[in-house]
Amino acid sequence: MKDRSPPSETEVANTLSNLFGHLISIRQSTPQADGSWPEEVFLVVYTLDTEMSMGGFYLYLSNDSGTSAPTAARALLQIGALESAAIVERAIHLIFHGAPPPTDPQTCHDMVQDFADEEGDRLCELDDTFFEEGEPLMRLLYSYVVANHHAIRGSSQVWPGLNQT
Repeated sequence: MKDRSPPSETEVANTLSNLFGHLISIRQSTPQADGSWPEEVFLVVYTLDTEMSMGGFYLYLSNDSGTSAPTAARALLQIGALESAAIVERAIHLIFHGAPPPTDPQTCHDMVQDFADEEGDRLCELDDTFFEEGEPLMRLLYSYVVANHHAIRGSSQVWPGLNQT
């Protein structure tokens, strides 16, 4: 068996992006079919990382992606992102005053907006902490998918050669 060098950041990003798009397509075409826990972990962590990169906790928690927030820390722990999980838990605790995030996206958005209006600096500090102290989520997620690909629908279709790992 030939040793393969680790994938580049671009390869990791492209592979995970393709898998994300594939899974979203599956879920939209068969909404009644829930995925496995490894599939959920992938979707939650990928969404969290993407939203955080585009707009921090404000963006992640104030739109529909925030509905995954109650699962985010658990999913992060699953991939080995202990620091990131603690930071997400801290943000959720501060923004929602110790309660779980609301399941209604509009209520969630309103609470995040209120927190941002009152304590915008603290929200920025949480973002900074996430980026400075958190783990490289896409690298960890890539490794998680490799280890759990049999439980993630369509992963071998999107990721040629995955079944040989």
